[in-house]
Amino acid sequence: MTLDPAVAAVRLAVRRGLDEISDPEGRTVFVACSGGAASRALLAATVCEARRLAVRVVGATVDHGLQEGSAAHADRVVAQMAGLGVDETAAARVRVEAAGLGMEAAARDAR
Repeated sequence: MTLDPAVAAVRLAVRRGLDEISDPEGRTVFVACSGGAASRALLAATVCEARRLAVRVVGATVDHGLQEGSAAHADRVVAQMAGLGVDETAAARVRVEAAGLGMEAAARDAR
């Protein structure tokens, strides 16, 4: 089976990143996942590549609470991460306070 070039490129990048971990066996990596296609692809590649190194993968998502239904979205992302085969999932709800910052900067600070 031949991988799509984009899939192969992502997996290679993840493999290189995991190879940089000194003594990776038994280690845990956290992958942030928004639920979008790019973050799900990164998470799936990490799960696949981590298996050969006995690295645990934790998928994490953050609910900023900025939109109606954001908690339900976070729940869907957790289910998606579990479906991708992560060893564990984590979800956190944060409080975003703009306090003179733009909303995106405030959300980054909250994470």
